[in-house]
Amino acid sequence: MDDQELISVGRSIARDLDEILGDGAAEFRPLLVRLLARAEAGEPVRADLVALLSERDAVRRVMRGRLAGDPQYRVYDSLPGDPEPMLPPRYVCPQGDQEWFRFDAGEAVPRCSQHDVPLVAC
Repeated sequence: MDDQELISVGRSIARDLDEILGDGAAEFRPLLVRLLARAEAGEPVRADLVALLSERDAVRRVMRGRLAGDPQYRVYDSLPGDPEPMLPPRYVCPQGDQEWFRFDAGEAVPRCSQHDVPLVAC
C-alpha cells in the first residue's frame, strides 16, 4: 500500500466515523482530520496515520477491509475507448428516398419499399 492509498482510506474512514465508532467519533475525528491535513501539506505522516487507524478495533477492521480491496471502496476506472455513443449502421435506398438503421446484427437488411432494390450501407 502506498501513502496515497492510505490517505484515501483515511479520508473515507473520516467520512464514516459516526457509523464506525458511534459516540467515540467525536473524540477520534479531530485527531484523524489533523493528520490528514498534515498529509495534504506534504508532511510524512504514514507511521502516525497507521498507528491512529490501528488504535481502535472497529477502525482497524474497516481500514483492513478497505485496503484489501473491498469493492465498495475501489476506485472506478472508466473503460478504455471513446465514451461517445455508437450509432447503429445506417442503410439507404440508392435513389435516396428511404433510410433504415440496423439495431441488431441478426436483422436482415430490407429492400427499398418503393424501388424494390437492396438498401446500401452508408
